[in-house]
Parts: sequence; C-alpha cells; structure tokens
Amino acid sequence: MRYFATIDEDNYVLSLANNRVYDEEVEVELTPTEDEWMFLNCYKLINGSLILDSVKKQKILDNMELDKLPTWEETIEAQITYTALMTDTLLEE
Repeated sequence: MRYFATIDEDNYVLSLANNRVYDEEVEVELTPTEDEWMFLNCYKLINGSLILDSVKKQKILDNMELDKLPTWEETIEAQITYTALMTDTLLEE
C-alpha cells in the first residue's frame, strides 16, 4: 500500500498518511502489520526504503511496561487524530 511518510531530521518516521499533506513527505510502499504501527518511529528511511532499527525498538521495549503498550485500535485512532489535526492546521494557513 502507498503511504506518505513524515521523516524527522535523523530519517526516522514520524507519521504515515494516505495522502500527501506536506511537500516534504516521502512516498513509501508499506503494508504495516500491528507491530509495525506500534513501532513506527523505529523505522528509518534508507535509500528510499523503510528499515527497522531493531536496536531502537529493543531500547523502547526495555524501557516500557508491555502491558501498557497501546492496542492496535488506540494506535490507529491516534494516527487518524494526528492526521486530522495536521490537515486542519494546513487548511487554516
């Protein structure tokens, strides 16, 4: 599936959206699994591909209580809310 990724200054994914909001967003092909959505910020854009940074993921896991991880539904809801807020902000500009 085609997504548009917002990438931070270190080339890690900040968010994914179905449509482009900013010109700086990068088009990526990805069919995210539940695990990929939960650890989206552990994916780094390298040569046009999203690559899992397993060290970063493990550091997050080591510092989290696994029973407090968001559910799949909570993760998707947060992504939808973020995208809606960003879209509203752009429309106001």
